[in-house]
Amino acid sequence: MSNKGLDVMRRAGYFGKDSVTSVPFCESCVLGKQHRVSFPPSSYPNLSKCSSVLEYVHADVWGPASVPTHGGRKYFLSIIDAFSRKV
Repeated sequence: MSNKGLDVMRRAGYFGKDSVTSVPFCESCVLGKQHRVSFPPSSYPNLSKCSSVLEYVHADVWGPASVPTHGGRKYFLSIIDAFSRKV
């Protein structure tokens, strides 16, 4: 909670007789409130102009999974070809 929000609650009487003046800085709180920002379209190559397989690929790693596979793995790697759209 921000100091501004804390001040609003203090003025509204939520804390009773307790004196709460400030909250220590919390880096995790700040990081948790951040939003993801997409990249501008100009930063991507024109995928419609891909002319062959494996010219451009998309890769993503997912994990760790809470339940491992039968082989004990907890991460998943996906690779997709932009030309053929095959995984």
